[in-house]
Amino acid sequence: MAIPRSILLHKSGKQLVQWPNMVLKGGTKVKVSGVTATQADIDISFQVKNQNFDSGHAHPQDLYTHMVASAKGAIGPFGIMALASENLEEYTSVFFRILKDHNNNHVVLMCSDQSSSSLDKSNDMANYGVILDIDPTKEKLSLRTLVS
Repeated sequence: MAIPRSILLHKSGKQLVQWPNMVLKGGTKVKVSGVTATQADIDISFQVKNQNFDSGHAHPQDLYTHMVASAKGAIGPFGIMALASENLEEYTSVFFRILKDHNNNHVVLMCSDQSSSSLDKSNDMANYGVILDIDPTKEKLSLRTLVS
């Protein structure tokens, strides 16, 4: 638990909660260690300040099937690498990617990339995703993931 964090009293007044307190630059990876439970509840949020979005995508609903976590763009991918092995040979990425469509509207994709989830390539390696109805320049992007 060496990540800088804030410890606050939950609004219910019944428990302490802790929040990582750091700003990450593009391409940064932070290892969260010390989690020994077989399940984890991860709740993170992102605020987008850069507005140089990739553009020109006519059918964003088709993009998530091709959006692997290794495909770099102007904004994204950013998110988590869940259930990562020590040397990052195996992990499942859950991430956001922000684009603009032909009408200059924001398209926020939230995707799950299983292409690196296992060394056993007979497992399901499909990508899944959804388009979020959100303006990333006005709202934070939040991601809550239950890992077990």
